[in-house]
Amino acid sequence: MWGSDKRVLKPVVLKNLSGHSRRNSKTAMMYTICMAFLLFSGTVFRHQINTMIDGLEDSSGADIVIQSFVHLAPLNWEPMRDWLAQEIKRPGTVLQGYSFVTWPINDFAYVSDNVRISTLTDWPTHTLWLMGVEYNYLDVAFDQFMGVTELNKQFTYNKTKNGQDDIVKSMFDQPSKGTIKHPIQILSVSPGDSLNDPDSEIYAEPLDIVVGESSRTVISCDVTSSIDIQIAVAHSISRGAKQWYGHHHLAKVRAMVKKFPGFIFSSYPPQAAARPTVLVSMAQYETLMQKNFNRSYAKDTMPMPKEAPRRACFMKVAETATLIEREDIVNSLRNWIRDSRILITDMKFLRQSMEVAVYVLDLFNNIVAAAVITLCFFMLFVSFTANITENAWEFGVLRALGMTANQVIRVYIYEALALVFSSVFLGFFIGNFVSITLTAEANLFTELPFTFNFPWVLFASVTLLSTLVAIFGSYIPARVLLNKRIASALKNV
Repeated sequence: MWGSDKRVLKPVVLKNLSGHSRRNSKTAMMYTICMAFLLFSGTVFRHQINTMIDGLEDSSGADIVIQSFVHLAPLNWEPMRDWLAQEIKRPGTVLQGYSFVTWPINDFAYVSDNVRISTLTDWPTHTLWLMGVEYNYLDVAFDQFMGVTELNKQFTYNKTKNGQDDIVKSMFDQPSKGTIKHPIQILSVSPGDSLNDPDSEIYAEPLDIVVGESSRTVISCDVTSSIDIQIAVAHSISRGAKQWYGHHHLAKVRAMVKKFPGFIFSSYPPQAAARPTVLVSMAQYETLMQKNFNRSYAKDTMPMPKEAPRRACFMKVAETATLIEREDIVNSLRNWIRDSRILITDMKFLRQSMEVAVYVLDLFNNIVAAAVITLCFFMLFVSFTANITENAWEFGVLRALGMTANQVIRVYIYEALALVFSSVFLGFFIGNFVSITLTAEANLFTELPFTFNFPWVLFASVTLLSTLVAIFGSYIPARVLLNKRIASALKNV
């Protein structure tokens, strides 16, 4: 309220609200429902779009990704890396970084598919995908989607561009130390065969690993645990059958995560029970690869690879990069892609493609909102006008008690504003509560970060127009009564 007489007008406004409660309650209820619907439809749509885009970015991992899903369609990564190294040095390039990841260790022909992870007691034990990542992976990937649930505090960590602890670089810069004795395990051996491999008698040079939060309960591990990774290698082939020998490797958990860009991680145990992903540094992955190669029959039939084969290439480009500039990078790399099973993903192109659909749906939502708002304004105007015209005698009573015409008009305006603001307030919280609840339920399973996106323009415009309707919807019919004498107003004629 405004004016020096606001203390006098306040009880009159409260009496009016009480006296008109039957009509006012219906008006307030209808307008609250309309506001809640408008804000719910506006916010839940934006939340769902954000969740969809975040899910795509989390699964892809970076701005541009080239990846192979089949080992028979290998990525010709060496010439790609050479070209990228030259391109990133070129003045004016939009390429800001690139990083590669490996195939799972069991994709080598001489490594059993049954690579397992367990505690040092060898129970419980589960199969896993063991992959290597390069030093700068989190500099290139969408690190905002990394969700660390527990961090090994014995080490120090650099920060990524989004303020996350760079657990990948720490595995390179600060490798774990220590050895523990453990006997070799012979999985299958022909009668009369024997094995004497001194390298398998101890856990030497522990692996630093990133483990999913889902493995905490499934294999009973945390950042303080010592983990046993068991890799079975075919040492020889006898009578067409491979003879497998299991080798144990000590591992230390550097971090436990529920999300990691470009990889499948979760905090739900069923994911670990299926087949969890475990990440190691590229240096330790290649050491494992070389050890397994030297133990296997492959050392007698083929040369040892100098570096681990890469499965995917992740690239970061400038925010200002145009579609043509991104296509130039992708088309240049297509020179070394010879298989349709190698997928190229341009996240910015996907986002732009989605924005067209978002624009159309947003336009439809705004049209519906405009129709609802128009009906709401008409309802408000009719309600406020009826409050005055059907109770014109109240106007005469207030004038007869000594209130000025200006004060009486302000009483009706205050009453209308009280209804509008209370309805807007309730509609704001009801609409947002329902939309946030629905989005949070979806994010409960995807474990993506929640981003609040509110249609402030729609909310501000509706609130402003509702205020104007309340003011003029009360002022216009009240001005008509000003031309009547007090006695005529009391008789409602």
